[in-house]
Amino acid sequence: MALKMDLLDFNSVANALKQVFEHFGKIDVVVNNAIYQGAGLNASLLDVTQQTLEKVARGYIGAPVQIAQAVLPSMLAQQSGCIINITSGAGEKDPPIPASKGGWGYAYGAGKAAVSRLSGIICREHGHQGIRAFTVNPGVVNTETLRATIGDQGIKGLQQAVAEPDEIGNVLLWIADNSAADELQYSTISAQKLARELNLPK
Repeated sequence: MALKMDLLDFNSVANALKQVFEHFGKIDVVVNNAIYQGAGLNASLLDVTQQTLEKVARGYIGAPVQIAQAVLPSMLAQQSGCIINITSGAGEKDPPIPASKGGWGYAYGAGKAAVSRLSGIICREHGHQGIRAFTVNPGVVNTETLRATIGDQGIKGLQQAVAEPDEIGNVLLWIADNSAADELQYSTISAQKLARELNLPK
């Protein structure tokens, strides 16, 4: 069931969650993958506006926490549930070059850093109650959005391994469905590396 949900709108998120619960009765797995993308997200520090920071705070902190708070009570009631938060290298380390030359800006990096911290908090507070939470870095993924943003030549110019969406999807499915993943809960999982180690289909 596909639903429209605006991360920047508290009521939109709440309404989407309400519809999911009404249709399915429960939620077993959540993948927090959507993010706010807008002008100024990767602006240089001196050019970052308060409006951008407020949108990042809502999209990268407020919405994921709102979703977690909405699904955790039912997960706790059934003593099982999995929440996977998607991060990126920008949330784990400093950019290799300035934002003005193609690196990521503070707003995006700070947003992803916030996402990276959520899973560990969930694990510490609710792991003993059957809740599993993970932070996953998919790396560069050959999506329609990426191709529209930087083009095929831009993807080649990254000079990094580029995964297909199904490859990352198979990793997320394995994590959600296998207790063997539990030992990875307190670290950021490199999805592409894990896919190679497990020899998962692409």
